[in-house]
Amino acid sequence: MALLSLLGAVGLGMVFTGHPAWAPIVSGVLSGAGMLGGLLAALALAFLAGRRGAKADGTSS
Repeated sequence: MALLSLLGAVGLGMVFTGHPAWAPIVSGVLSGAGMLGGLLAALALAFLAGRRGAKADGTSS
C-alpha cells in the first residue's frame, strides 16, 4: 500500500515539475506492475510452502 501511495505521489510531483507525459507510466503502469509482482510472489511462496508440507507428511502430489 505504501508503494502505491509513493508512486502516486511521484506521478503527481512529475505533473507539477513539467513531466506530465511520464506521470501515467509512473503512477499507473508501475503501480500495476508492483501489485502483479506482489501477487505472483505471494502465490509462488504459498505454492512452495504447500509442496514442502506435502513432502513432510509423506504424501506425494
